[in-house]
Amino acid sequence: MEQKKIQQFLEELWTRDGGIREVLKLAAPMMITTGAWAIMLFVDRLILFKSSISEFNAALPAGTLYWMAMSLFVGIASYTNTFVAQYYGAGKPERIGASVWQGIRLGIYVTPLFLILIPIGKYYFQSTTDDPAVADAEIRYFQILVLGCTSSIITAAQGALFNGQGKTRIVMMVNLGAVLLNIFLDYGLILGNMGFPKLGILGAGIATTAASWSMVLVFAVLMRQKKYWEGCHLKTTWRHDSELMGRMIKFGTPNGLPMLVESITFHALVKIVLTFGMLKAAASSLVLSINQLAHFPLVGLGIACSILVGQRISSGRQEAAKTAINSALIVGLTYSFFFVILYLIIPDGVIKMHREMMPQDSAFYSIREISVILLRLAGLYLIIECLQLVFSGAIKGAGDTWFVLKMTILVAVLTLIGYFAARGLGLYAMWVVYILQIAILGGACFMRFRGGKWKDFSVIEKGASPRDEPGADE
Repeated sequence: MEQKKIQQFLEELWTRDGGIREVLKLAAPMMITTGAWAIMLFVDRLILFKSSISEFNAALPAGTLYWMAMSLFVGIASYTNTFVAQYYGAGKPERIGASVWQGIRLGIYVTPLFLILIPIGKYYFQSTTDDPAVADAEIRYFQILVLGCTSSIITAAQGALFNGQGKTRIVMMVNLGAVLLNIFLDYGLILGNMGFPKLGILGAGIATTAASWSMVLVFAVLMRQKKYWEGCHLKTTWRHDSELMGRMIKFGTPNGLPMLVESITFHALVKIVLTFGMLKAAASSLVLSINQLAHFPLVGLGIACSILVGQRISSGRQEAAKTAINSALIVGLTYSFFFVILYLIIPDGVIKMHREMMPQDSAFYSIREISVILLRLAGLYLIIECLQLVFSGAIKGAGDTWFVLKMTILVAVLTLIGYFAARGLGLYAMWVVYILQIAILGGACFMRFRGGKWKDFSVIEKGASPRDEPGADE
């Protein structure tokens, strides 16, 4: 009898509305999609590790500043996922196309800001980096990457057309194609293979930027399919919509600002670590690069959680939304513990690829000793980050974005104070502060979720009629 009850419970956990099967169907492609961006930057750094330690150390701060530059706007454009999900759940396809176009227009409108950053970035790195070789590499990498900022915002909105309707595999395939293109160009342009010139870190930036713009072109072709072009009214809703743009900025800004604030604190960590010497900086950059590969798929899980909650809130199914959140937790923690086991049991296997890229054995063994300790701390961070992303994704999916914003700013201020206080205590103290800040934010989002206010939020117009059967329908 007990065995039958357990079996029935597991079957319900898998098949019910918002169950694990549904979460995996939506979240798995999105986890791969968000991981694609991390893979591109990781491959840049991995090959640069073979080319030059100075360029390898330069890639992480330049990459984080690049993300900082566009994170606010990517966050706003990414919130198009929630608009599409709720309009889809409410059965209003004409508003889906309008939402996507406003996200695309946002990317076009803010392009001049990114061009201004090209000379500003040069001044910033010259002023904040002691090693001239590292500063020069940071400048070259950042200035090329900035040219791809607009494409990242546009693709966030383009991808929402498919993600918000549950068609996440399409977005996954487009992103994987960009990853393959980036790897191909990295191999050629960084090291000078296959007839390409050897450009080092400049080649890494060109490869990533070219791959980013390739996604814009592919998505543009996919959007012209009749079921989207006419079915989602993309053909007729391309004009600027002040009311919808205003609502997107109102709800999307609290989604983007936490991303900006978090990127500021992460960039501060990276820049301070660079002052601890070449080997400690290399070890920290190595572990942060590896952990980003594990971290960014969890960002995709958080976005999927937002979509699932948004679809169910708009159709009046709050309990199903809660079930989806619990299922996302099970998926996320299972995923996170897999990486924790790798970090704890076979740390050398995790960092082996870097060893093979570096010819100087003695230098690598010094880096390896520090990296093993940092991997253990990274594992703890990953578990806490999983909880934070699921609970913040859940309440943001309902529209409770301002709470996340306020808490993120508060935690960021405390984190920056903590970084400068811990700077004199060394590298490991900095990492402890790094972990504590995400634990505080995650705890706050959990308490907000437990309070239940998120069940009463909505980002779409009042009075929208729900669909009979909202959800993924690939």
